[in-house]
Amino acid sequence: MNNNIIILVSLITIFLGAIFRNFLLKKRKYKLNNALSANYFLETLNKLIEENKYNLLEERIRLKDVDAYETRN
Repeated sequence: MNNNIIILVSLITIFLGAIFRNFLLKKRKYKLNNALSANYFLETLNKLIEENKYNLLEERIRLKDVDAYETRN
């Protein structure tokens, strides 16, 4: 009877360890996916800015309103 309890406790411990390991792997994968998504977003944003930097500069100059006293409105 004592051996059966030891075997049962061992199996439960192994089962819980496998569940915990699976949880940690999913958590690590989720963090990695978030980091990759953020990196992709920044790369795409930088690419768009680089492609349109001259148009953006012209628009900024056009929209900037400075009076005779160098006051920006």
